[in-house]
Amino acid sequence: MTLHEPATLVTDCLLAALAAWLAWRLRGAMPPFNLPAQWWSRALAWTAVSALVGGTYHGFAANLPAPVADAWWRLTLVTIGLVSASMDLSLMHECAAAARRKAWRGVIALKLGIFLAAFLAYPKFGAAILDYGITMLAWAACAVVSRRPWLWPMLAAIGLSLAAALVQQLRWSPWVILNHNDLYHVIQAFALVGFYLAGRHFGNEAARESAGAGIGRAP
Repeated sequence: MTLHEPATLVTDCLLAALAAWLAWRLRGAMPPFNLPAQWWSRALAWTAVSALVGGTYHGFAANLPAPVADAWWRLTLVTIGLVSASMDLSLMHECAAAARRKAWRGVIALKLGIFLAAFLAYPKFGAAILDYGITMLAWAACAVVSRRPWLWPMLAAIGLSLAAALVQQLRWSPWVILNHNDLYHVIQAFALVGFYLAGRHFGNEAARESAGAGIGRAP
């Protein structure tokens, strides 16, 4: 079996390893009731899965029959959709009032359904970037409005993600050894660190809600 796009495979696998490690660290550092952080950890875990599935696609899918390779690529896009949905749920728990979360769950489910259908009908990476971009815009708006402790690492990570997406979509590759996909992975690795640092500050509101719920209860 021939190995295709080895640099893309390697950078994707390294991105997957970093995302998995950050997901594990965040999950272990936060209590189970901290739902914003726990969903953020799941988003990082899905990022690891997506990078691994995408990297192996770039490395080996060209050896397979076209229908199999096509299904493999669509699966890659689906995993990116699950990253976005996990980030959406984290945002809901971090910024939405408890009374409105049921409605927001419906919105998130609808968004996920629309983009999953889009990935199956129009399997282009640009569709995944649009899905991810909507989520990033929502996080940026919440960061600016709420001005919580995660403001600056979140904005830095979103800025890096935007830069990575532009590099990928413009197919910019200033070095022979790294194509636009490889450079996308390198920039996104720095974004993941920013997302992890932001996630370490999630859940202050959830902690207060949990503490408030415990007032008046028997020990």
